[in-house]
Amino acid sequence: MLIKVRLGDKAYGIRVKAGLLESPPIPRFLREGRHVLLTNRRVCKLAGQGLLGRLRNAGIRIEAVMMPDGERYKTLATVEKVADALLARGLTRKSSLLAMGGGVVGDVGGFVASTYMRGIRYIQVPTTLLAQVDSSVGGKTGVNLRGGKNMVGTFYQPSEVWTDPTVLGTLPAREYRAGLAEIVKAGIIGDPVLFRFMEGHVKEINARDPQALSVLIARACWVKAKIVMEDEFETAGIREKLNFGHTLAHALETGVGYGRLRHGEAVAIGMAFAMLLSRERAGCPRRDVDRVLALLKSLGLPASWWGYDADSLVRLMKKDKKSAGRDVAEVVCPGIGSVKVDRNVPEAAVRQLLKNPAVHAGFHQAGGGSSHVEH
Repeated sequence: MLIKVRLGDKAYGIRVKAGLLESPPIPRFLREGRHVLLTNRRVCKLAGQGLLGRLRNAGIRIEAVMMPDGERYKTLATVEKVADALLARGLTRKSSLLAMGGGVVGDVGGFVASTYMRGIRYIQVPTTLLAQVDSSVGGKTGVNLRGGKNMVGTFYQPSEVWTDPTVLGTLPAREYRAGLAEIVKAGIIGDPVLFRFMEGHVKEINARDPQALSVLIARACWVKAKIVMEDEFETAGIREKLNFGHTLAHALETGVGYGRLRHGEAVAIGMAFAMLLSRERAGCPRRDVDRVLALLKSLGLPASWWGYDADSLVRLMKKDKKSAGRDVAEVVCPGIGSVKVDRNVPEAAVRQLLKNPAVHAGFHQAGGGSSHVEH
């Protein structure tokens, strides 16, 4: 499957196919100059060495550059080391960087590519589910500062994205499930067909069936690509739709510290909260709320914020970049397949829902069970 991201002279394709890396689609620009595969040692051992061998067999001059694995290495210091490695290997403006790994490698690799010699081509080769459906699409690059995540970065589109669902077979279970949250989000914000597909193929999804995953990844990428094409630089407000579930998610991540909750886990909890809030604020049908909560549960994702201090979460939610004024800004869902930004959610409503979600939402699932899914 090929998803075309149409951005004028920055247009590119997202290729999604099981087994893609066994026969990589080598573009013409790799036929000249020297190139680098940026990855980490774990990914290189599992899939990188094989890709390097196939590219070299095709006549491509490419070497591997290793970077440490983990969010704490997503820094300017790492960027400098990678750039130095590119220079030492003789990369020029005709060279390309292939970023193979999860979101950290993709973000660092994209940032290096956007700044090395004022910009070289790069290809995203995402190997985690979260990277395949989120960070590899849209052209956001960046690194963290002590004061916050992604505080230094660029908008810089890749030349291509190579996505192979078969590499997900070795992904740890928790990390795999966390990536599924972003696909659920894609269905909620812009693709009810994708959402129904997930409901009908839970068994295959949990078993990591490559064919089912190809469908999920391609449709999720298309949802994000459409939004990016309308609002590439986040200036029109359209790209805010991608933050569905993220207002509470970012508060949870900040409140409990990065690392204790996977980003996708925090997003799952945030989506459950946003759906319950949408009953009152956007007239979301009860059935749609139930469907979202049920799907999160069937995929092994958390949907409960019990155990976290509501007052602290409210304070952090009010600092969200969508907020303007004293109220809380939240992306709400009138119905599966559509979302909008509500910038005037009263603090009292948020606080009440955080403290007593099922009662506040005023509904229970069929059979008398609470709609609130325990973590």
